[in-house]
Amino acid sequence: MENNSARLKRRYAIFIASIVLTLVVSQVIIQYDLRQQNQDAELINLAGRQRMLSQRISKLTLIFFYNQNVETVSPSYSLDTLKNLTDHWVSTHEALIQQNTSGSQSTVIDSLLAIN
Repeated sequence: MENNSARLKRRYAIFIASIVLTLVVSQVIIQYDLRQQNQDAELINLAGRQRMLSQRISKLTLIFFYNQNVETVSPSYSLDTLKNLTDHWVSTHEALIQQNTSGSQSTVIDSLLAIN
């Protein structure tokens, strides 16, 4: 009877250990996946910000191009605003390049960023 009880305790301990090991491994996998998704989200956010800045720069440039008298343009559309937008675009572009060189190092993304 004692032999059966010792064997049952050992089986119970192995069962509990396997459950704990399964939980730990699944948690490690989930955390890794979440970290990867977070990095992807940051990259997508940067790319979206750069696209938005490109659109605002294009819009402001067109306003200046088609309006002969820059002084009559609304104060919210000033040359300082254009300078700020282009500075922000450049810093975002450099951040994208930095993230590619430190991250996935994709040659396709690198060539597209170089063209841009």
